[in-house]
Amino acid sequence: MQELLQKNLRHRNTFGCIKGSRAGTLRQKEAGFYGKGHIPAAPKPQYAPYPRRIQPHGGPGLAPKPAAARCGVGVSVGGGICLLGEWLRKAFLAAGHTLGDAAALTSITLIGLSALCTALGWYQKLAAKAGAGTLVPITGFANAVVSQAIEFKVEGLVTGVGAKMFVIAGPVIVYGTMASWAWGLLYAALRAWG
Repeated sequence: MQELLQKNLRHRNTFGCIKGSRAGTLRQKEAGFYGKGHIPAAPKPQYAPYPRRIQPHGGPGLAPKPAAARCGVGVSVGGGICLLGEWLRKAFLAAGHTLGDAAALTSITLIGLSALCTALGWYQKLAAKAGAGTLVPITGFANAVVSQAIEFKVEGLVTGVGAKMFVIAGPVIVYGTMASWAWGLLYAALRAWG
């Protein structure tokens, strides 16, 4: 039985079809392989419009916006998000919350607003115009987590949302935790010696 299985596997190509069969040839052509040498076909231009769409200029054939204008928009949007956070903190303080509670409620509100805007598709549109201005840490982090959860929702709760939700934000958590641990040790050592 084992010998028959090995013989069968030797006669199959990388697409799982028997070598020389019509199905194998069709699958090779669909995947972009031609002839015996398995020479890949030229890449399809399906991704070509995407870089033009996200470039920091008005579109193909248009002159790029000046760097100062792009920076101005980014700083304005990032500052606006921070200003919203400060306004929320003051509103929570005026409502009678303590300083610690107001800070926590501000963070929760900004995360919730960022997640809502991401789910409605507004955050991506804002990021396309404002660039790095939308990477204000707490809202940018929420956007990274929620956008991955939305994108992989179709793969299921465990293998999709659960496994892929922290693809972008996971390294930030890991290296942020490691860096804070290392800086904490350095701080403790400097306090003990100084």
